[in-house]
Amino acid sequence: MTNMRDKHGINLSYNKTYISKDHILHNVFGDLWESFKMFPAYFHMLENCNPRTITNIETDRKNQFKYGFMAFGACIEGFNTVIRQVITIDATHLKSKTRGVLLVAMYKDHNEMIYPLAFGFANSKGSKLWTWFLKQLRGVILQPELMLIILDRHTGISNGMKAIFPDVAHGVYAYHLVNNLKQHCKKRSDVINLYYHATYAYHIEEFDNLMAEMKSIHPKFHDELVEVGIRKFSRVHCPRKRYHMMTTNIAEFMNSCLLVIRKLPITSIAKFIRDLSQCCFHDRRCNARKTPTFLTEDADQHIKDRVLSSQRCQIHPVDFNRFKVDDQWKEAIIDMEHCSCSCCEWDLNELPYSHSMAVATVYKKEEHNKLKCPEAHNTPNPSFAPNISLDDAYTEDEDPC
Repeated sequence: MTNMRDKHGINLSYNKTYISKDHILHNVFGDLWESFKMFPAYFHMLENCNPRTITNIETDRKNQFKYGFMAFGACIEGFNTVIRQVITIDATHLKSKTRGVLLVAMYKDHNEMIYPLAFGFANSKGSKLWTWFLKQLRGVILQPELMLIILDRHTGISNGMKAIFPDVAHGVYAYHLVNNLKQHCKKRSDVINLYYHATYAYHIEEFDNLMAEMKSIHPKFHDELVEVGIRKFSRVHCPRKRYHMMTTNIAEFMNSCLLVIRKLPITSIAKFIRDLSQCCFHDRRCNARKTPTFLTEDADQHIKDRVLSSQRCQIHPVDFNRFKVDDQWKEAIIDMEHCSCSCCEWDLNELPYSHSMAVATVYKKEEHNKLKCPEAHNTPNPSFAPNISLDDAYTEDEDPC
């Protein structure tokens, strides 16, 4: 309304502006309700154009749309072959007249880029939705027992996890957890700082000391954390490696990417997701070919930073593969043969840190080959940047049946 008044001198009421916008969206993207009728046909064409793609639609007794699931075959293959098996799941509300919920299961590749695994569509949010979505998600994962799922503390999600993934480790977002528990320690920045330091701690002893200090100054907050489960928020106690996926950054970024489509018809949302995924993967393939290093861009920058910080370290050989490293703050024992460091950062994040880089630099060890995580190598592997085919042959009038 402001733009029309400033640029064209036309005063429009809110209702007229809303109706005009709704009319334009209808002409460009189609009718909201008719889009549900086209959804099965679109999924059918998506599976035909993309091998191993899995889609599913569930309807109610009146044959009206209830749930939808979409996972590109290339993304499934990438996750089951080379990607770190740490998934985060989040949901965002759709803003069209039909309302509904969009669910996203995603993770990070070894260049710290978002890698989508599956998407869910629903007409409402509830426990049954989460159970249904997790059931579909389990069908695309080859080894769920090796996986870690990070999600929000929602009753529906918890019930779904117990029913579908009882054998899978799961954690919670550090940021979400502290926000849920802030009511017990309002304006206590010292307690919150202790919580974050404990959450990110690499040593069990360090974690225990921080939790003991927290208990001494705020017993109720400490007890609430213990009740939630230490294994769910602590990096060092987690049964699977969380790498750097401790907060909600990845989920919030994906939600911001999908913000512009939340008022579109459901089929247009699915098309946008396909186009966005294909565009991102194409850019990553191009960047991988341009990168001159053996490693991914993020891993290479990580090593360069650690080489600089390792210059102040003093090294004392123990044998051919073990070294004692003193960085002026603490001492650490490096085992180059087993890619391990007593500071545990190398072990838990699977990238060498200052201690190991000090040894690699001084003794001319090849740091690229000493990476514990071979997936960080910079190769334009289709599993990292898969090709998602475009279904240009699809038309709204086409009926696959």
